[in-house]
Amino acid sequence: TEILIAFSVLRLITALASAPAGRLVDAFGAGRATVAGMSAAAVSVALAGAATDPMLIWIALAGVGLADAFTKAPVKAWILSLGPPDSAGPARGNRAASDGIATLISSLLVGLAWSGDGRTALMAAATVGSLGVAVAWSAQRTHSTNDSMRSLT
Repeated sequence: TEILIAFSVLRLITALASAPAGRLVDAFGAGRATVAGMSAAAVSVALAGAATDPMLIWIALAGVGLADAFTKAPVKAWILSLGPPDSAGPARGNRAASDGIATLISSLLVGLAWSGDGRTALMAAATVGSLGVAVAWSAQRTHSTNDSMRSLT
């Protein structure tokens, strides 16, 4: 029952936060929103790994829901903005394939690392997630710089 409630809360938070997140994406850009969402996910997973109080687990779960709201649609918009309009189909397909492969690998690694209460696996996932944030931040900054340079010419 707790798992059912937990996943329901997670999806409810994602659903409620997605439209406001979309407005922030329009204001600040899809790349920045994606980095913010990935950061929230990494912090939330680290919080879950460090939690000693069940309430912190629920807070971490809420953070993951917010992270989903800031990554699911914004990352798609960001990737589509990187290429010409006639490459939207392949871009969506490549993103979906990359997401599926990354999810499979991360799930396998967390499953292999899981022992006892899962703290080690969650902290490892947060660490890898933080590396992903650094890569996304770099890509976002590079793309923003390229756009700024193009507008000057």
